[in-house]
Amino acid sequence: MSSEATQAAGPPGAQERDEGGGRTTGVLAVVLIAVFVDVLDANIVNVAIPAIQSDLGATNAAIQWSLIGYTLPFALMLITGGRLGDIFGRRRLFLLGMAGFTLASALCGFSVSPAMLICGRVIQGAMAAMMVPQVLSIIAATIPPAKRGGAFVLYGMIAGTANVSGPILGGLLLKADLFGLDWRPIFLVNLPVGICAFVMAVRLLPESRSEKPLRLDPLGVLLITGALLAILYPLLQGREMGWPGWGWGLMAAALPVIAAFALWQRRKNAADGSPLVPPTLFRLRGFNAGLVVMLTFLTAIIGFFLILTLYLQQGLGYSPLAAGAASLPWPIGVTLAAIFISNAGAAPKRIVVTLGALGMVAGLLMLIGTIQLAGTGMSGWYLIPSLLVGGLGMGLVMAQATNVSLLDVPASDSGAASGVFNAVMQTGGVIGVALIGVLFFGAVGGQAHAGSASVESSLRGDLRAASVNGAVQDRVVADFRACHQRQMHAQEGAAAQRGCAAALASAPAQARPAVGKALAHAAEDARAHTYTDAMQRTLWWNVGLLVLVTALTALLPRGGNAPATAEHAQGDGDFADGTEAAPGAAPPPGEAIRPSS
Repeated sequence: MSSEATQAAGPPGAQERDEGGGRTTGVLAVVLIAVFVDVLDANIVNVAIPAIQSDLGATNAAIQWSLIGYTLPFALMLITGGRLGDIFGRRRLFLLGMAGFTLASALCGFSVSPAMLICGRVIQGAMAAMMVPQVLSIIAATIPPAKRGGAFVLYGMIAGTANVSGPILGGLLLKADLFGLDWRPIFLVNLPVGICAFVMAVRLLPESRSEKPLRLDPLGVLLITGALLAILYPLLQGREMGWPGWGWGLMAAALPVIAAFALWQRRKNAADGSPLVPPTLFRLRGFNAGLVVMLTFLTAIIGFFLILTLYLQQGLGYSPLAAGAASLPWPIGVTLAAIFISNAGAAPKRIVVTLGALGMVAGLLMLIGTIQLAGTGMSGWYLIPSLLVGGLGMGLVMAQATNVSLLDVPASDSGAASGVFNAVMQTGGVIGVALIGVLFFGAVGGQAHAGSASVESSLRGDLRAASVNGAVQDRVVADFRACHQRQMHAQEGAAAQRGCAAALASAPAQARPAVGKALAHAAEDARAHTYTDAMQRTLWWNVGLLVLVTALTALLPRGGNAPATAEHAQGDGDFADGTEAAPGAAPPPGEAIRPSS
């Protein structure tokens, strides 16, 4: 049966709790906790990088691998993790993933060396890939159809909020310095959360799996993992390594591997009906269109979060906590959008997604205008209107695009569909960080000359006050200009030395204390001007991508004007209450087969 008898397979008393609505709420709470901690851990480490380096003596390369160590195995194993849930049971895989993720968080939190931290992060990513794909599958297999749209709304709200909460929570934990543990609580906080979620999952989650007798597809796993690795690794490491030629070669090589994977999936499906990714998924208009929309959307929005953080912290000198607080209107907007959708009733879902994309375009245009008006004197208060509007737009897109994309996926393939959907989202985020990061840092280098020129007049005034004039003054200014441009082209940002040793050495010995202060002040102002100009220029690329997302929403099915009231069945005639109909039979009174979009 496509309903997969999830009630019968659940824990004792599950049926009774569901009748009162308590079980549905508990299931949602458990799986959404998993979504939150996964997305949070993907970016919370960024704010703790200086503290980790200082405590563990980690090199820049080790820190980079602590970040990639989570992202890469997570993205590579999502599709496999989703199909494993279809085969062996989604509850079982969720519990395995949650337990492993919690233990890996402890390993990270108690790390005594960079190698131990990297190992913990790799295990975290792999376990998250077992856990996260089960979330959408469990929602599809467990939540009644009439409530499923609301569940997807909450999923989108939680994922969107967690995306921008990492710097806020990370900054708070670092500021609090709990028990004198410095950076370690950013990982150890997962222990009580993970233990509680595991206990709740054991008690509340029903088991579900595909009703088809499926087997694992080892060759399919090898092909798709190789293709994703060939795409993602060069994107994750490309900027750090100067975009070597082998990276482009790897990404090009991924194309024939993907083609081979597609051919093998068709052959595997014909042979035993157990492909890793059922080809029938790609006959669903909503699923295909949703993948395209979400890939483009995540490219734009994750790239935006990156440059917003760099702009506030490296450019304007905000602390991690201050930068997180300044970004707070965004998750507030996401939450308000979820409340709106939950009360919107039968609003056509595609229209809601389109309005959300337009809202994000409006929010970023407002942000460009705000930066133009505020210049380097940007206050967090000035950001509230634009970030609130952008967050509202993101909340609409995240909630309803997920809903429309998975609307017609058969329950038997929900794990595979969830794995593909999450893998595409993760790939979009990696592409966004790589693409928007390259554009932003390119703009930083390109605006370095204008940044140093913008402070030259005030620097000369400070030098005159320090009795540095004539050719000596010209030499100090020229050395400062060259130093600033070199630092910005090297993308050293906030890590760059304030001022410039060569410029200071050009000043007379007796004037160096005053000149040093003048150079430090000029360096901060020049950096702020440079990053401000670069932020404005790069935001136009984000706007362009979101305009493209708006256009792509036309590919989505309308999503229906009324809540679905029955399980989608892939031609097998199952009804929402879990009973099985004979071929050609009408649904029970008051029930309807969910229409295909």
